[in-house]
Amino acid sequence: MKVPKKIFIPVLISVIAVTAVLYNKTRIENIIKKHNELTKIRQEFAAEEQRTTRLEAEKEQTISEEYIKKIAKERLRLVEDGEIVFEPK
Repeated sequence: MKVPKKIFIPVLISVIAVTAVLYNKTRIENIIKKHNELTKIRQEFAAEEQRTTRLEAEKEQTISEEYIKKIAKERLRLVEDGEIVFEPK
């Protein structure tokens, strides 16, 4: 049984069009998904950069002589030579 050309060509074009639309829909969904993943990764990266900056500043503070003296006095209750400590009663 032969399908008349008047019907075959429009049906074929419709099938191709539907296939193209479905294929592109899937591709667009994948692109959106990848875009969202990239946005999330960029946000995580920015947060980690801020954390790194904060930790580097903290590291610099902890190796300063002032900070070491402060901790020695507060936590270890050490005093410098010639320093007089008055204790509350």
